Amino acid sequence: MKNKKKKLSKPYKKELLNKLYQIAENNESAIREMLEKAGIDTSKLNIVDRAKFMVQYMPEVMEELFEKYGTSKVLMDDDKIRKEAIELIEKRFHEDLNKMKVKIWNIYYILLYCKINEKIDINENVELIPFGGWPCNDYFEIIDKIFYKLGPHASRISEKTFENGKEYIKEKFCEKNPVSLLIIKNVNADTESEVYEKTKKIAGDMILCMSKLTNSSIEQRGWVVEGKMEGFKQILPTVYFEHYHPHRMESVEKLKEIINRILQNLDKNHLLKLALKYEKEALSEDEEEFALMKRWSALEIIAEEYARTKNFKEELLSKTDINAITKSIKDILTDKVDFAKNSNIENKIKSSIGQINHKNAKEKVRNLLEYANYTVCKLTNEEKDLIDVIYQHRNCLTHLGGCYKYSTNIKECRGPKYCRESEAGLTKLNFELRLMLLHVIGRFIDVEFQFKLETSGDN
Repeated sequence: MKNKKKKLSKPYKKELLNKLYQIAENNESAIREMLEKAGIDTSKLNIVDRAKFMVQYMPEVMEELFEKYGTSKVLMDDDKIRKEAIELIEKRFHEDLNKMKVKIWNIYYILLYCKINEKIDINENVELIPFGGWPCNDYFEIIDKIFYKLGPHASRISEKTFENGKEYIKEKFCEKNPVSLLIIKNVNADTESEVYEKTKKIAGDMILCMSKLTNSSIEQRGWVVEGKMEGFKQILPTVYFEHYHPHRMESVEKLKEIINRILQNLDKNHLLKLALKYEKEALSEDEEEFALMKRWSALEIIAEEYARTKNFKEELLSKTDINAITKSIKDILTDKVDFAKNSNIENKIKSSIGQINHKNAKEKVRNLLEYANYTVCKLTNEEKDLIDVIYQHRNCLTHLGGCYKYSTNIKECRGPKYCRESEAGLTKLNFELRLMLLHVIGRFIDVEFQFKLETSGDN
């Protein structure tokens, strides 16, 4: 005989839902009471009981099961039917979850090496809280795998010594790797990526600020976005590789040769060490402007010493020439300047004229790159190249605080036309600077690098 379809009335559904919700409430109260008895203050503790969010689906699921199996069989608490009921409830729950549109979010930035002793309220929506030590379970896993090869411990004393060592590591690891959370609440956005875009400047500014105040170079290690929805929260963690820019490695044999050559020359050639150090620091920079400054500084320092050791002398003017030109300029300025009262002016004139005898930084870097067998890219229809553009960016960063293309504070470009019209952005310029430094490093150790940047892999 075919099972008669069973529909639940609206009043019965409402009554059933209230009873189920009350059961879930009682369960939560029982958990809270147990915690209180154990001495835990639960006044600010948010206990999430999933049942409270899922009971709303139970009446409809029961109807569906009544139609499929009949009332009596469902009420017999059959294991198979109970499992099917749970799966249906889970399905409805996740279907509704996917339909929900999140508008309000919280975001948690994980800041490594940021040590504070108590919570700091920046404003009503931004707070910085201490989070204890950076977890070192992965560190222990490495140690276990290293010593596992040695076989089991010879005795209980040996095993205890090893365990004590791990406790010591844990203590020191947490002490040297403090973590704080920067929490930004109630961000209005349509997507998690928009939440990050709206808050990343606050996080960056806080890192700069707290690095100075805590005397530590704070690193951002990731963030967790929390979507605030009715009744529950959507958690979206992001793993962040801020300073990881992979490239395809040479073969093992080639790497071995390169490593040995670098190590053999590192203490003999301080310029090699300088190039490697500046490039490492540039790779750790979040902002392209500062990376460009570090790489250019490395090239300029190396080029200056290279020019000195090669003893380039292309003096156009002798001391007699400089004195004669200085006298001519003084004659012109006699009516405007009292040289007796302004004795420094004559020295300034001589110094300015003397600069004609010196190569500027761009020319010295070009000489260095020629020595390193690096061909500098020319600009279209110009007698200029990328070195000119890079140096102009360097000047704007140094003297104006930024480039008008990238800084909202600089409204007008004072640079030359070739730089204004150049399509090479900071990313392109930094890439070229990386190649330049790589060629210089290769020249120092007599290696020709095959540099291949990875195209895959997220930051």
